[in-house]
Amino acid sequence: MRKASCLSALSVVVSGMVYGTIAGVGPAAAATVDVTVDNIEYSVTDDTTSFTSDEQTLENQPWWGNLGTAGVFAEDVAGDLGYQEADGGEEAVSPFFAYTPDSAGVDAYGYFASQYGTYVSSGNVPDVAVVRYAVASVIPSTPEPAPTAGVLLEDGIGVALRSRRRSVKLKGE
Repeated sequence: MRKASCLSALSVVVSGMVYGTIAGVGPAAAATVDVTVDNIEYSVTDDTTSFTSDEQTLENQPWWGNLGTAGVFAEDVAGDLGYQEADGGEEAVSPFFAYTPDSAGVDAYGYFASQYGTYVSSGNVPDVAVVRYAVASVIPSTPEPAPTAGVLLEDGIGVALRSRRRSVKLKGE
């Protein structure tokens, strides 16, 4: 697993070595991706902010506090919200799925793409760095409409007629 520390328009650090730079291509166009995780449907978008500026929102995400769930969301959303360049253009990263704070900032998952393929990786984002974070909201389920009085009457009459037909056939045999 690759540990990365991303600073907005600064260096990405992997295992203490300078890995590359985030070549700020600006925020991605606003987009929404719908995903279903644990039988709940979510609408996921991104917000360019810092953890310290938007801590309450980021701590209220469905993946907050759960490394595995953050990874599932990162994998499901993948690059659908767009990428920002990383590693001097050699890689690109999706918005970050922040899941827990630590002494150096906030741990987060990202979905990376390079010429070698795509992968999900976790790392640390400094809490004051302005980056793209994923933000989700539950899509309310649409309840089945209640049957109208006319439908109930139709169903009742149909059942009564079928019962009558069956009883007539039984008596005639």
